[in-house]
Amino acid sequence: MQDQSGLVRAHFDSISDYDTCDDYVVPWNEEIQETVYSKSLEYLGLAREAALAVDLGIGTAHGAQIFLSGEKSQRIVGIDFSEKMLGKARQNLSASGLLGRAELVNADFTEWSFPEEQFDVCFSAIAIHNATNECKRKLFKSVFESLKPGGFFVNGDFVQSESAVGQDAWRLFYQTHLRAHLNEKELEAWLHHAFVDDKPAKLQEQRAWLEEAGFSEFGVIWQKNNLAVYFTGKSA
Repeated sequence: MQDQSGLVRAHFDSISDYDTCDDYVVPWNEEIQETVYSKSLEYLGLAREAALAVDLGIGTAHGAQIFLSGEKSQRIVGIDFSEKMLGKARQNLSASGLLGRAELVNADFTEWSFPEEQFDVCFSAIAIHNATNECKRKLFKSVFESLKPGGFFVNGDFVQSESAVGQDAWRLFYQTHLRAHLNEKELEAWLHHAFVDDKPAKLQEQRAWLEEAGFSEFGVIWQKNNLAVYFTGKSA
């Protein structure tokens, strides 16, 4: 039997065009990407010049391109376990003239050896929910240790409702969304991925794990139904 990481990798490697598919399977995808990789920096007052970021689950570099378009001194390290995704990321960054400021790493970010106090900001969008809760807790500790004092972690992702009634409503919303945009085998694959393979966690659970890791503040920047963007910071 495949482990959680293997199941998720197999699912994403089966997708022929994720740049198109992600708008179908992630409601408000463009708004989330803009919020995580650009608006969050303004919201937090984080200096964009010379910022070094790490992107967990860079995928096809949708968000990374938004970040790198801000200042020419910005750099990003993008982690993804899918060689196929990284190949597309390399193409997209090259086409936009941004590849020279990106380092792409083929690795599972839940197992990657994070450098100590190297990054100004850690981004992730629609990725961490794929990991088990145990892996999330360990990952948050690694992220904390990798950030410079005063650094931030910004995560936009699927979340679980704090209540059973809310979760049932969110599940119905997402099922309806998928059925409206996909059909046949593609729909079947995404329904299975969303409701069997995915492991979204409640915001309050994630806040507790982040505090356990050492982060000192937490706030939700944006939320609609089962999707949210939150930030947390490391004290200077």
